[in-house]
Amino acid sequence: MNEMNDQNRRSADVCAVLCLVFSIIAFPAIITVVWAVALIVASAVCGIVAFAMKTKKTKFAVVGLVLDVVCIVVGIVVVRIALPILIALLYAFSKNPPGQIRDANLSPTGIYQIDEVNESYGATGGVTYLAIERTENGEPFGLVNEDCPDGAVRIGESDASWDTDYDITWVSDTEFYAYLNRYSNGRLDLVRVELDDEGYSANRGHISVDEEGSYFDSFEIVDDVVYITCYLKLANDFDEAVSFTINAKSYVDDGGLLAEPDLKVPDPDGNEAVFSLEAGESRLVEVVFVGVHGPEDTKADRLIPRRIELDAVPYDLVP
Repeated sequence: MNEMNDQNRRSADVCAVLCLVFSIIAFPAIITVVWAVALIVASAVCGIVAFAMKTKKTKFAVVGLVLDVVCIVVGIVVVRIALPILIALLYAFSKNPPGQIRDANLSPTGIYQIDEVNESYGATGGVTYLAIERTENGEPFGLVNEDCPDGAVRIGESDASWDTDYDITWVSDTEFYAYLNRYSNGRLDLVRVELDDEGYSANRGHISVDEEGSYFDSFEIVDDVVYITCYLKLANDFDEAVSFTINAKSYVDDGGLLAEPDLKVPDPDGNEAVFSLEAGESRLVEVVFVGVHGPEDTKADRLIPRRIELDAVPYDLVP
């Protein structure tokens, strides 16, 4: 019996020591959060077991449990306050250079320049946006492949994924449209910007293809040409009418029904077909895609093309 009691006391003493050791190790592990929580739980369990088994190293267990509480408080402070501040400071001191101008567009009279700017976030990617430069006294504008000037005004409504290409059409010296062609599959984004002495006002909208409301209808082969008829549910959430063209890529039929994945949509005269939607309009549109016939006479599936590309018809070219 005495030997058993001695063994229990030794086990209790070991638990008391482990309670203190785990609580001490938990402090540097705070930054990992998960490991800190695991160590605090282990410390608390060892402390409780040590007291339950009547350890003689009570001080070790008491100090360990107190440190557990302190570690929890410190952890909350670090995670909620100190860590965000540290991250902000590190970002400030290691900040990437300002965005670089990838392309520039002058207004008709040359008072404004609209910069297409790539801003890198390093390994995490980046963003592309439009920025406004204005000159009244002949000061030089920023140059392509150089940093965007500090005085340029960023147009937040134009933000897009890294290296997005914009098509800019000027309506007047103080108003333009920016088209984000092929910004994403089945979607065309556009921004209307009006400039004034106070800065700018902008409105962004998009044309999109509702895949669930769209469907494949049929196909036929005439000579070496494939005609694929689909019905696309198109929607315009912009505040004015938009004209656009439609192209597609059918990768599943590449090398089978099609000699290449590219599909065009011509009008009866053989020119690129132009579609239009009024502001807020949504409707089902018949679209006949045309491609080059491949070695097979069967289609891989009965779905609309996997990639649909919408390109804006610039404001000054709308028929």
